Amino acid sequence: MCENNSNKNNSYEQEFDALLTAIYINNQEKRKEIFQTIKNIYDKYIKYKSRENVLASERRKDLQTNCIPWLVNQINKVMILENGEEEVDAISELISEINGFGTSKPSEKEWKFKTATIKIVEDSSKGGIGGMIWNSSVVFSSLIDEGKIVMNSNSNILELGCGTGLSGLMCAKLNPKQVVLSDFDEVVIDNAKKNIEVNESSHNMSTCQIDWNDYMDIDPEDVLNYLNINEVELDDNGKFMYKQRRIFKPYIYNTVIAADVLYDFKHAYMVPKVINYFLEKDLATSEEKEKDNEFKDTPWFHRTPIIFVVVPIRYRFENEIPEFENNMKNQNFKLLYEEVLRNKKEKEEALEDMKEEEERINFEREIDESNTSNEPDPSIHKFKFYIYCRN
Repeated sequence: MCENNSNKNNSYEQEFDALLTAIYINNQEKRKEIFQTIKNIYDKYIKYKSRENVLASERRKDLQTNCIPWLVNQINKVMILENGEEEVDAISELISEINGFGTSKPSEKEWKFKTATIKIVEDSSKGGIGGMIWNSSVVFSSLIDEGKIVMNSNSNILELGCGTGLSGLMCAKLNPKQVVLSDFDEVVIDNAKKNIEVNESSHNMSTCQIDWNDYMDIDPEDVLNYLNINEVELDDNGKFMYKQRRIFKPYIYNTVIAADVLYDFKHAYMVPKVINYFLEKDLATSEEKEKDNEFKDTPWFHRTPIIFVVVPIRYRFENEIPEFENNMKNQNFKLLYEEVLRNKKEKEEALEDMKEEEERINFEREIDESNTSNEPDPSIHKFKFYIYCRN
């Protein structure tokens, strides 16, 4: 006898509710048990269903909304454990599968924007979460389309936590002097190099490996003074030895960009410090600074040095954003602009799935009414867009 759909739904709901309770309690001693429960639910209710299966699609969204933030957080905790590499790989693989990217082989996709089409090779089989497209980079690229992120021929750009490099590749289409994609993971950097090649952008793009930890306990001014009185030997990557680590010179980029770099609380502290290290000093004259008010309503045209950041507003990560904002102040950065916005591409896809005109109208009204709120919204994800300069 076939099990009816009601019983199947009840079984899923019961298992999923129990999982949510475990995630909410977040007992670290049961980390592996919670991971296995997520994997079992994915395998049982989603993995072997067709892409057209509506129920499986809704359940995939359940896991994406409620489980991926927890899984990402576990990666940061497991990374510091001895012999934690295998567990990190397993978590990354599950994140890839839940997001629908799979892990068997690299895939190439064209991302079409108004001003450019970018080819992206996603390789989550090796790069894990860094080998996948995340919504923040799509939003960042859309802001370039809208003219709210602006570069010029003198822009010397560093992207922090580049992942696939989509944001940086879009910046390169604006013909800046240089775009450097940086990440900690060598495998992620290798994939970013592929994306530079497939987009024929090697003429003004390159990559480098940056470990944010290397810059937490050093002051860029102290490093600059050290360089002024000591001859240093640069390696092939442009790094030199300082305080028992190899680092880059400070103050070498006039533009820093970042998308989705606050996936752990400590990053809210680390990212502002890294930006402060790499962003050029503001050497503008008093006359030049007096002209800044001309760009009060169009801060994206503000002179360099300048910073563009897009971060998602996520459940369970609500403390990271205010902590980031506070630490940007502590690093003496001035906020020029901030905006709560939506992933327009995600909104367009949602509207395409709605057949009734009334349903579309009501959906858009609900989205518009809550658009300025800092509260997360799983229906169409929200993001915070910032523009900063040096104070």
